[in-house]
Amino acid sequence: KTGCFEELKLCPCKGVVRQSSYQVDGWNYNSSTGDLSLVLFDFTPQEAILEIGTEELKSLHGKLVRFFQGARGGVFQDIVNNNPDAGHLVSFISDNEKVITRVLFYVVTNKLIGRRVTREKMEALDARATIENRFQIWDLMRFFLAENSERTIEPIEAMCTVTNESGLPYLKAEESTSEEYSAYLMVVPGACLYTWYDEYGDRLLEQNVRTFLQCRNKGPNHDIRMTLAKRPNRFFAYNNGITATADSLEFDRSKKCIKKIVGLQIVNGGQTTASIYTAYKKCSIDLSKVSVQMKLIVVKSSETGKMIQRVSQYANNQNAVKSSDLASNEDFLRVIQSFSQRLVANPVSSTSISGVRWYFERMRGQYKNLIAKEPTDAKRKALSKELPKERVFTKGEMAKYILIWDLQPWIVCTGTEKSFVAWQKVRFSTPPNILPTAEFYEKWANRSADGNPQFCEHYYKQLIGKIMLFKALDARLKKQNMGYKSHREAFTIALFHQLLLDNHKYLDLCKIWNEQVVPRPIVEMLVAIADKIPDIIQKIAGGLDIGETYKKKDTWDKVVREFSTFELPEEIAGSLISEKALLMQKNQSIAKQADANSKLS
Repeated sequence: KTGCFEELKLCPCKGVVRQSSYQVDGWNYNSSTGDLSLVLFDFTPQEAILEIGTEELKSLHGKLVRFFQGARGGVFQDIVNNNPDAGHLVSFISDNEKVITRVLFYVVTNKLIGRRVTREKMEALDARATIENRFQIWDLMRFFLAENSERTIEPIEAMCTVTNESGLPYLKAEESTSEEYSAYLMVVPGACLYTWYDEYGDRLLEQNVRTFLQCRNKGPNHDIRMTLAKRPNRFFAYNNGITATADSLEFDRSKKCIKKIVGLQIVNGGQTTASIYTAYKKCSIDLSKVSVQMKLIVVKSSETGKMIQRVSQYANNQNAVKSSDLASNEDFLRVIQSFSQRLVANPVSSTSISGVRWYFERMRGQYKNLIAKEPTDAKRKALSKELPKERVFTKGEMAKYILIWDLQPWIVCTGTEKSFVAWQKVRFSTPPNILPTAEFYEKWANRSADGNPQFCEHYYKQLIGKIMLFKALDARLKKQNMGYKSHREAFTIALFHQLLLDNHKYLDLCKIWNEQVVPRPIVEMLVAIADKIPDIIQKIAGGLDIGETYKKKDTWDKVVREFSTFELPEEIAGSLISEKALLMQKNQSIAKQADANSKLS
């Protein structure tokens, strides 16, 4: 019930080194804070309750310090060889000296701390470990108070006087205050958050649904670290802030500032808090210009636990922002959206008076909002029929279709979002030599699609043709009820295109757009390819995970070799186009687009 020793690893070990005794009985390492906890048990088997004085505490503290020094100094080889539990701790200390930022020395005793033992005397103990450390004592009284507390652990008492002795100014949200809770808005200095986390570590985040994710090369924590290092004054503007709960508050005399937050729990914003701590602790990043907005909920109801749990759940129940979302305003995507809004196919078989239109969802949720804007149910149904979900495609899906046709299906097998990120990286590079000019547009000469004539009607129609290939195959494979369907589809269409290129053939994708149907011989050829793929992949995997096998370029190369003798069926000839005719289609469309662009400029 202490909240300090839940993950303690026991390793009883004591002895003498260089005529001085050492001892350790348990340990734990917190990777997010860099804290190493070393615990010594001091129990006396007597019915009478004894006191422990300053000198005895100094002696016990010294035993812990000497163990840590010995482990760092490499003098405990006998422990490593003869005591597996303690040997693991010795090896951990010697191998991870650079990542241990602080040592927490604990003495746990069944005695009572003597009346002459003061905090000042304990804090004045020589820090012989030559590393930042803290000494704490758990005596009989402290365990008694923890056991009889209504809380499961000792309450956190977060002092708000780190940067201002009066505390932190606040704004009370009177409209949101009720019998269940009170709500406050505050601006918390980075130094204050650092101090809280330094004191209590992950105990601050016990009600948080996430643990600290570390600062990898990419992701929110990396972005937080970069902002702290390069733009600390913008941290307040960039950061979403934190949500916290508490049991009670202590105010200054004027009631204008909060001096202490009792029972503080950061239920949303743990990544922010731990990143600020790590940025200062490991990189000495200046926190003087860093501040974070905090919404503080002081729970007053009898169902405190449920209330805190719900605050944590709802504060973290938000839609994640994806890389594709952040790219929504790119020129290229606006160009594709423009084509989708004005280009209409008028196939002979269409029953639609206004023709067939596809919808490109440039921003997530656009399609649903478009339908919802219609004033009546009848109009919403009519628009849904005119523009069904089957003809809606997103940025991520578009990236998948392009990568598949560009013969990179293994990337598509990693998922839609990863496909979009990969496509963003490769679209400005030089096209592979295997891709003929007639079939593939040159990659972007600059990073803008605005005013670039190669993004023309022909480009868009070919894109829709690729999408229709995928959907036609998907409709057939759904009936087979086999695993890894999307992986098979990616490999199938890429192989289909590879086989065309190997035979110097070109699919008339614009004809597919015009007729809004994939010719049956093409669909049958796709299904024939798809039927062969599972056995080939099974052989390549050799007992390894099938899904992971699909994600490797080496797998794609082996599959291509397996299909080297595959012959194109004669029935598909009517769906192909000559290189000369394809170039003519493309060049006429580019010229038309260039003329249109010149009139707009």
